Amino acid sequence: MLEDICKLRVFDSTITKAQTITKFIYGHSSVLSMMRGFTRNKELVRPASNKLMDSAKDKIARSFGHLEAKYLSIWKRIDARWNPQLHRPLLVAGYYLNPQFRYEDNFSCDEKVKAGLEACMGRMIDDQQEHINAELQLDLYDHKLSKFGSVMALQTRKVRSPVWWWEKYGYSHVGVDEFAIRVLSLTCSASGCERNWSTFSSIHTKNRNRLEHERLSHLVYVKYNLAFRDRKY
Repeated sequence: MLEDICKLRVFDSTITKAQTITKFIYGHSSVLSMMRGFTRNKELVRPASNKLMDSAKDKIARSFGHLEAKYLSIWKRIDARWNPQLHRPLLVAGYYLNPQFRYEDNFSCDEKVKAGLEACMGRMIDDQQEHINAELQLDLYDHKLSKFGSVMALQTRKVRSPVWWWEKYGYSHVGVDEFAIRVLSLTCSASGCERNWSTFSSIHTKNRNRLEHERLSHLVYVKYNLAFRDRKY
């Protein structure tokens, strides 16, 4: 979406710089940890809802004095990117399971949100009994029961990262806690793909452009994971 907007000349420089900074931060765990310390675990990249996107569009319109001729092209680019992505099951599940959003009075829990959450659970929880247990335990989360409704859980839901919040208050609810942590741990960033493309380009050179596809994929896999191992240890 930002890529489309930044094609507009007036925003080109500012948005390009913002993209570069965001990719760098979310592509380096130590820097990401440092950023969360300064922002009190508020994220630069977060799951969003339709209401949040509408709010962003309203702010854009206000910034242009509600002159449609100035902001309509931006709105069209936002809608072209946003509408196909809005109700992806993983995105909806992240929105639902984030207590920063779920416990707000204006939380949107319509049929599309519920359907997206159920679809994500169906794909990520294979065992039927585990799925049933997770569904039942999700009721406790919805109604702020058990540790989910403790004073400290409610007071820290906006200052603690969603993953750490679930680790702290969802540990006794085996099933739904694992599902929530898995969903919320998936960073919305393309930096991993870009690093993989960089590895691909370093292998598939002009002098080595006749490699078979399967062999090339194996070489990229090995090189990328060797680099990942070196960074980890």
